[in-house]
Amino acid sequence: MGLEIVEFQMQIEEHFGFDIPPEDGDHLTTVKSACDYIINKKRLEGQELEFQEVFTKVKKMIERTGYAEDNKIEINSRFNEDLGFD
Repeated sequence: MGLEIVEFQMQIEEHFGFDIPPEDGDHLTTVKSACDYIINKKRLEGQELEFQEVFTKVKKMIERTGYAEDNKIEINSRFNEDLGFD
């Protein structure tokens, strides 16, 4: 797992208020897998989030990294192959 992915996961942790164990982080390979993970973690905490709401927030986080522009970020985008994360 590259530095950009780790930094992005740290942004998720900070924004959504939970930790991502390394064994879970290894499975976050697409935008969709990250969104689903966030939704499931928050559901375990008793909070229901809509997919579109989470997707919009995740897209903004990705944009802030500078690796991809909004128009290139799709639900099934892969962090490494499609968005240029290392």
